[in-house]
Amino acid sequence: MLVLMLSWVLSQAGAPAAPPVGRIFPADLELLETDALPQGTQVLALCGKELKEVPITVKEVEAARDEEGLHFPAKQRLLVPCAAELLFYKVPELKPGTVQPSLEVSLEATGRGDLSHEGTPLSFSVGGKDYKVQQESKSPVEFRVFLLDGKQKHLLYELRPEEGREGDATLLWAGDMNQDGRPDVILMAGGENRQISLFLSSKGSKGPRKAATYEYSGLD
Repeated sequence: MLVLMLSWVLSQAGAPAAPPVGRIFPADLELLETDALPQGTQVLALCGKELKEVPITVKEVEAARDEEGLHFPAKQRLLVPCAAELLFYKVPELKPGTVQPSLEVSLEATGRGDLSHEGTPLSFSVGGKDYKVQQESKSPVEFRVFLLDGKQKHLLYELRPEEGREGDATLLWAGDMNQDGRPDVILMAGGENRQISLFLSSKGSKGPRKAATYEYSGLD
């Protein structure tokens, strides 16, 4: 037993550490001060079929109160010089250049990319190989989303009943984001607490890695 434990410790010590999880933002998003980025920060903007490295412009949104006296704290609005919907910050696997989308859904679209239809996966292909993203539900407040790679099944997201609110999941993008011939997806999912996450696959990995995420309240 001691020999097995020592072998495991040594194997872990030799394994390269996974990069930290970066950040993904919807473009033109109002950020609270805790999420704020400095003026001129370089980000990667997904502009159609291209990742462009661009500086952001920060527009201050002053704190305000509505007619009922509710307080809205000061925020920052991110602006970029291209028609991008998503921005990536500190994701080392991503580089400027052409990307290969197989499935794209606008953040403003309704219905497209919806994974809530039980047993109806969304299919896409990368490098001539087919993949699927599928939601499996136990109840409206409990479901999981998987990436299906042949006979392999990789968990991307899980909504648990203790979160206490019905949720949903939408596949926003699927294809090859980092040009390595492996499937990458962007998923928007959650209930009361929601997230937009980028999952990158790489050759030799056991499954997709959450490379960037943005968490927010579904009550906003």
